[in-house]
Amino acid sequence: MDLDSAIRQQLDLYQTLDIQIKAPDDLSKVTSLQIRRKFRQKALRYHPDKNPDSPDAASKFQLLDETVKLLENATTRKVYDSWYYENFLKRREININTELQRKRLQSRERAAVSQPYQSINLSEYEKYGNTLRKMKHFKIPYGDWRHIEKNPSTLKHKLQDSCTLRLELSNNKLLQSKDQLRDLVSNQFQAAIFDLYYSSRNDYENDSTIVSYVIFETIEDTLRILENWNTRHNSLLLQSALGKYLEDISPKVDPSIFTFDREVELLPEIQQRLANDTIQLD
Repeated sequence: MDLDSAIRQQLDLYQTLDIQIKAPDDLSKVTSLQIRRKFRQKALRYHPDKNPDSPDAASKFQLLDETVKLLENATTRKVYDSWYYENFLKRREININTELQRKRLQSRERAAVSQPYQSINLSEYEKYGNTLRKMKHFKIPYGDWRHIEKNPSTLKHKLQDSCTLRLELSNNKLLQSKDQLRDLVSNQFQAAIFDLYYSSRNDYENDSTIVSYVIFETIEDTLRILENWNTRHNSLLLQSALGKYLEDISPKVDPSIFTFDREVELLPEIQQRLANDTIQLD
C-alpha cells in the first residue's frame, strides 16, 4: 500500500496503531519511537504465526507494516498529516460545532415552549412617539438619533441659539459619549452647561471629525469661551485634555449682535416672549 492508496481509502493510520489524535498539535507530538513501540505491541497480537486460525491476521499485520513505513518516512508523513488534518481533524471540529449549535437550538426551543406568551406593551413606544412629534412641532432640538434620550425632559433655554457653540472635534470613541464630552467641556471652560447634543450628520464610522453643539447656561460664559478660543487657543487650550481633540469652535449666532451703541427698549411682544416660561411637553 502506498500513500495514494491510503488516502484514497480514507485510512486513519494513527488509529490503526491505537495512537489518539484529538488536536493538530498531537500530530507533531507523535515520535518515531512511539510509532515503533505501538507497532511492536500490535504486531505481537496480529502476527500470522501467533494467529494461525485467524483469516484476518495476515491482512491486519500487513496493514500495520505498511502503516509504519508511511509514518516513519518524513516525506510521506508530512503529506499524510496535511491530508489528515483537513479530512479528520477539521471535519471532526465542524461536526462538534454543529452538534453544539443543535443542542443550543433545542435548549432555546424547549425554553420558549415552557414560557407562556406575553403580549408587548406598546404604550411606552406610543408615548415616546408623541414626545418626538411635540419636540419637532416646538422646534426643540433632539440632536443625533444615536444619542437621543428615550424620555427627553430638558427644558428649552430662553437664549438657546445665542448660548450655543458649535464644537468640531476629532472623531474619538471617548467623545462619542455625551456624558464624557459634557464633563470635558465643563471642566475645560469652567462653565455650567445647560445641554449638549450631536449633529445628526455625524458619521461615526467613517468621518475623521464630528460636530457637537454645547448650550451654556449664560451668554457671558458663551462669549468668554469664544473670545478665549479666538485669542489664546493655540498656546493654552491645545495642551489640555479637551484641546488635543478640539479642532474648531464657532458660534451659532454672530456675537456682534450683543454689541450695542446705546440702550434700546425692547418691543412689548419681545419682552413678553422673554418673560414666558418654556413650553412643557408633558
